Amino acid sequence: MISIGDGVLALIAPQNHTTLWLLGPKKVRKLNAWFAENPLYTRLGGIVQTGLGLWLALRQYREAAPIQPWYQRWLAQYRLLPGWLAPLALLAIVLAAVVFMRTRVKRPSEEDQAREELAVEEAAAEDGSSKEMRSIIRESVGRSGRQR
Repeated sequence: MISIGDGVLALIAPQNHTTLWLLGPKKVRKLNAWFAENPLYTRLGGIVQTGLGLWLALRQYREAAPIQPWYQRWLAQYRLLPGWLAPLALLAIVLAAVVFMRTRVKRPSEEDQAREELAVEEAAAEDGSSKEMRSIIRESVGRSGRQR
């Protein structure tokens, strides 16, 4: 109500109304003096002030929405949940599958291959035949040359 009344006074008598407010700090007095010298801007401010006051007053008298039970409020609040939950769940499933597949597939490293070849050589050495041992060594040297 004060805003509406102050805005109407600024429309009717801009200079007289502005000179009532020539109090306070120096910057505020300078601003009020400028508005007293320019009544057009004082009237524009009064129109804005009156419009804002009317808007606030009318806003108070809107009809309140009926109070809904908790489950209806919850469903209305989270009705978009399936809209973003489905892509999120799909992404989680794909990521889990990729991680699972990477942990299951174990590629033999160079160290594992070298250990395997050494085990074969040791088994051949236990047999005692030097010819077989030489052929196994040649094969392993050939394999390592092909891998590089």
